[in-house]
Amino acid sequence: MEIINKYNLGTMNERDEVFFLALGVRIAEARKSKGLTQRKLAEMLGIAQQTLAHYEVARLKLSASFLPELSRILDCTIDELLGMEEKKESSLQYK
Repeated sequence: MEIINKYNLGTMNERDEVFFLALGVRIAEARKSKGLTQRKLAEMLGIAQQTLAHYEVARLKLSASFLPELSRILDCTIDELLGMEEKKESSLQYK
């Protein structure tokens, strides 16, 4: 039971829960835009389709070790998967 709880959203704080929910949505959207089924993407990642489904709805926390492979398969950056925005150049000028 300890292993299950380690990856269960019930053990996360609210900020982490929001993060993993948004990550799951971004993965699902990117997967669909590439025309991949959950089954096919899961096969490419070497995981069960049900595990991927749980990642997409944040029932399980996605391990960071999957990010490089997901990024490659889905043809996006890890920053895009994580929802990071590009830094905008500062409009402040120093004198």
